[in-house]
Amino acid sequence: MASFHAFLFVSFMWSISALVLHQHNSCGGTFGVGGFLRSIELVPCDKEPCAVYPGHTYNATISFTSQISSLLVTETFDVKLGDFPVWEVFPIVPPNPCVRGLQCPILAGTTYTYNASVTTPTDATETLNVTGRLALRGDRGDKILCLEFPLILNDPARDPNTILG
Repeated sequence: MASFHAFLFVSFMWSISALVLHQHNSCGGTFGVGGFLRSIELVPCDKEPCAVYPGHTYNATISFTSQISSLLVTETFDVKLGDFPVWEVFPIVPPNPCVRGLQCPILAGTTYTYNASVTTPTDATETLNVTGRLALRGDRGDKILCLEFPLILNDPARDPNTILG
C-alpha cells in the first residue's frame, strides 16, 4: 500500500512539473514550412517562460505533422542569449531522433511524437533571458520543423535543488 501512495505522489509531482509550451514561434522565413507543430511538452517546467538551471537535464515530448517525406531526420537545439545574434548549441542525447522514438522514415501527412533530452551547460553564472530553438531537417536538408520559445537560464545559486549549507 505504501508503494501505491509513493506512486501517486510521484505521478502528481511529475504532472505539476510538466508544461505544454504555448509561447513559441516559427523560426521565420521558410524554415518551418515542412511541418506543423502539434505540441511540445517540457519537463520539468511549471510556467512560461520555463526556468532552466545549469547542469540540469530537461526532457521534451514533441508532436508534429510532417509535410515532407524523408528517410532520416537531423535535430538541433540551440539558444540565443538576449539580443546577441550568436546561437550556442546545446547537445541533444542521443542526437538522432530516429533512435529516440521518432518513427523513420518520415512520411508526408503523418503525425509523429518523440522525446528529446537536453542538458544545459554548467558555465552559466547569472540569470539570462534566452531564446531556445528546436529544428528538424530531412535527409536532403529540407526544413521539417523549426520553433523558437523563451527560456530563463537561471543563476545556479537560485537552483531550488541545491542545498546551501
